[in-house]
Amino acid sequence: MELIRRFFRYLAGHGAALLAAMLLIVLAMWGFILLTDFVSAGKADHFDQRVINHLRYHHGPPLVIDIMWDWTSLGGPGVWLIFTAAVAGFLVVQKRWLWAAWMCCTIASGAVVTIFLKGTIDRVPPGHPSYLPKTDYYPSFPSGHAMMAAVVYLTLGTIVARLVTDRLSKIYILAVACFLTFIVGFSRVYLTIHWPTDVLAGWAAGLAWALLCWILTTRIQQ
Repeated sequence: MELIRRFFRYLAGHGAALLAAMLLIVLAMWGFILLTDFVSAGKADHFDQRVINHLRYHHGPPLVIDIMWDWTSLGGPGVWLIFTAAVAGFLVVQKRWLWAAWMCCTIASGAVVTIFLKGTIDRVPPGHPSYLPKTDYYPSFPSGHAMMAAVVYLTLGTIVARLVTDRLSKIYILAVACFLTFIVGFSRVYLTIHWPTDVLAGWAAGLAWALLCWILTTRIQQ
């Protein structure tokens, strides 16, 4: 009974934000399961193929392609590790040891979940030549870059947003985190590296993980 009373007291103090986050987690998980079912059953093939075919024949100028390659690198481990280390170092300088440790654990566990989900469906990426063996590619579903972008940048955004006091700064930080997450996934599709549903599934799984960790972070802070 005491645990139930504590839960309702906590819910009363953070009701709107907590319920919204929980609802988004459920929707994101449901979306990932639905996309997995569609892809495994071949129901998403027509949509994915139409988008990829359109992009292959309507690529922009070389400058746009270069920008897309720069954007897609933001979802690679070589880049998001630097962002994570930079924010962790800042937290350590501010003597927020617990926050730094929690952030690193969140992102590391998110990477493990991403690797685990990569084996959900053995899907061939759109750019893989048919004459090469399947052992020459990583499974395309879900997009690891899109998922890790959501895990890393949304996690960093929520943690950094808690370090500022004014509402406008919080909104700006979270908007930048969402923008970085979006451009990574968009660039993966634009460059025809991933099918659109790969990216949607990666976003859904990454969003669910980032929000779950946000709820736990809020609870720890309280």
